[in-house]
Amino acid sequence: MAVIKCHVCKKEYTPSSVKCPGCGTLKPENAELVEPDMRYIQAKSNAVLIFAGLIVLMLLSFIGLALYMTFR
Repeated sequence: MAVIKCHVCKKEYTPSSVKCPGCGTLKPENAELVEPDMRYIQAKSNAVLIFAGLIVLMLLSFIGLALYMTFR
């Protein structure tokens, strides 16, 4: 999926957008499509996975604590 890089603030946005979500400038007529920066997308997905893993661990610990308190 190609994106457009803003010539003012250098943010990336989709070609279907009329203007840049960062600074609000209209996209130029000769806007070139570039490949998106995958490092940001990868880091974001890694953070989501770590956060989800922590939530699952917390739920398992609460379930274990409840079972321990019930059957001790």
